[in-house]
Amino acid sequence: MTTALVKPNMTAVTTTTDDPFLAYGKAGGGTIVGELLKFAKGDYFAGQDSREIPTGTRLVANMETLETGWVCWRDGRPTEHRMGPVAEHFVPAWRKDLGDLDKALWDRDDKNEPRDPWQRAENIQLADPRDGKVYTFSTSSVGGRNALRDLCTDFANKRRQHAEKHPVIELGVDSYQHHNKQLGRIKTPTFVIVGWYPKDAVDLQPSQVAAAASQPPQRITPPPREEAPPWPEHPGDPGPSYDDVPW
Repeated sequence: MTTALVKPNMTAVTTTTDDPFLAYGKAGGGTIVGELLKFAKGDYFAGQDSREIPTGTRLVANMETLETGWVCWRDGRPTEHRMGPVAEHFVPAWRKDLGDLDKALWDRDDKNEPRDPWQRAENIQLADPRDGKVYTFSTSSVGGRNALRDLCTDFANKRRQHAEKHPVIELGVDSYQHHNKQLGRIKTPTFVIVGWYPKDAVDLQPSQVAAAASQPPQRITPPPREEAPPWPEHPGDPGPSYDDVPW
């Protein structure tokens, strides 16, 4: 079965955009294609039924679909996205330019403390080459975003030798000691490149796009407070390679 990897259908806001109104109009993103893939407390879960995806699972990553930016949360649900493709040099806005600066109007967390409605976020599309199932990994946590940055660094260092291939990553888990000792060690995702997959083997099929688009919207649960980035007031914001992946 052919694996579908969909490039974001939007134009990024880049440093070359001079008209602020055009830049605002083009802002968007946050597309969830296929099933939503989340990482929570050391495990990966997919779909509305939170089906567990085993650690060690290998998936094809379409780096051209990596989006970065901001997501606005209201009542525990994402209501607005200001995101764009990293591959198109998208530059996230400054937090102070997003509005919603009055903390008295912010939602409250479980400790009754004001929580910034705008959170940095990143999405990337992944696909299982065994059955063609497509996932969108979405994260707002420090650990998740760092995992994607590590993947980008590894990919950037190797992609010239694999120009016509997508990286194959292995879903892994790492951990670090939280500065609040009561929280103990915080588990984080890892995406190590373990192989490469031909791009011509993951061509987009119209039937698969229609199937993915017909799925009902999925509710995204915000990350636990201890995993959310400690935002300032106004922020600016390697595995072995193989030609053939032994599944």
